[in-house]
Amino acid sequence: MVTKRDGKENPRKSRNKMKTPILSLGSSLIAAGMAGAPPVTAQPENHPNVILIITDDQGYGDLGFTGNPHVKTPYIDRLAAESIRFNNFYVSPVSAPTRSSLMTGRYSLRTGVRDTNNGGAIMATEEITIAEVLKKAGYTTGQFGKWHLGDNYPFRPLDQGFDESLMHLGGGMGQPGDITTYFRGDSSYFNPVLWHNGLRKSYSGYCSDIFTYCARYPVLHEDERKLVARCKRIFGEW
Repeated sequence: MVTKRDGKENPRKSRNKMKTPILSLGSSLIAAGMAGAPPVTAQPENHPNVILIITDDQGYGDLGFTGNPHVKTPYIDRLAAESIRFNNFYVSPVSAPTRSSLMTGRYSLRTGVRDTNNGGAIMATEEITIAEVLKKAGYTTGQFGKWHLGDNYPFRPLDQGFDESLMHLGGGMGQPGDITTYFRGDSSYFNPVLWHNGLRKSYSGYCSDIFTYCARYPVLHEDERKLVARCKRIFGEW
């Protein structure tokens, strides 16, 4: 499918083969949606992995590498030490507008996202996302965890440039918008029903573990069949 913007083809709809994966993480538990990509071959040195971790309800000072003496975050600290750090940034008061700005590089109201409820968290399908831009550079893209920029076609991650997606619905698991886990109440975080590439599937385990594990296999240099088989064995159908 190709959409138009100002009479021109929207490059967001091109489906180029990716050379290396991009991960974008986002979950209402560990952050605001976790993203990743399908298994690929060994990556060339000039195409590093790109990992975006978006966290809900976490302040700048809630990490070890930013100086918190009490909260221990050794893995994120290591990621910060080995990565490029941007120390000057701006966010919106709530998650969905912030996420739309990060996905597009545009002021959230220009993307159609203004809030987290009452229809305010649906990003315009015409927006060109970072996933679509990276695809043009040869990347394979994926999203794991919280999306909350539109649960239905044509607003899903798969419609916005991501090759792979494992997500829950709405703004959080167990919330009214997540119709597949809402009626489970306090147990919604465990053995959840999630949406893999637009299809509803059941998984075993704790939701953050599922998102994290399944999102990391694209960047590992191992036999992809063993990794996928292990993911299925631990968490259920993939």
